[in-house]
Amino acid sequence: MWDCFAEVYLEIASLKEESLDLESKRQLIADLMVWFNIDTHDKKTQRFLLAPHLSDTAFISVGRHLRHAMVARGMLDPADPGPLGCEAWDSESQASTTEDWTQE
Repeated sequence: MWDCFAEVYLEIASLKEESLDLESKRQLIADLMVWFNIDTHDKKTQRFLLAPHLSDTAFISVGRHLRHAMVARGMLDPADPGPLGCEAWDSESQASTTEDWTQE
């Protein structure tokens, strides 16, 4: 799983033409950690952790990238709706929010 984490971090960090500032790096790692650990919680806790972030397109983008990396490695069934059937696990629209990490 850590290789998925690293792949997504590098992929998103490289979307910007210049390197991410420290705050952006911290936020990216925080977003990855939420997605990375979400399946270890029960549904009620998943709702509590995800609900505040579902309108954050950068957070959703991180979830999509992580899902894509997990599916590519056979760690996740592509048909799996993910936590709570969350739209962030919709691989069809993965690229739709990548620009959020490239904007200032």
